[in-house]
Amino acid sequence: MTTAFRDPAVEPTATRIHAALGAAGDAWDLLADLIAESGLTLTWRYYREGGWLAKAGKGSKTVAWLNVAPGCARVTFYFAERDRARLVDTPALPTDLRDRIAVVALIGKLLPVSLELRVSQDVREFATVLRIKLGA
Repeated sequence: MTTAFRDPAVEPTATRIHAALGAAGDAWDLLADLIAESGLTLTWRYYREGGWLAKAGKGSKTVAWLNVAPGCARVTFYFAERDRARLVDTPALPTDLRDRIAVVALIGKLLPVSLELRVSQDVREFATVLRIKLGA
């Protein structure tokens, strides 16, 4: 999936994000509300390798990375490898996501957990993983 925001001169705005996401715009709004309700801030920054990425963080702690692609937002959390079993054993997560987490390769010493948000119901998965991350 490629990001919708590759031009360093075109910063993501609510209008541009909704235009890129189309029907997934409602999911983005729910996601942004949940991030704010969790006491996190969303900060956009341009990276030459990946385009515009948003960091959801609390103080100096990065909780998740977000990007926007046509029709879809992607959120990636990074966990310590020791958290894999806890994630896989979380019944609130869909079986297909738990199966992916069980076999995903580490990036360095970190376990990436990526979610795609296309519909409002996808935000539930995000909320569950976010609760685990904030408790980690």
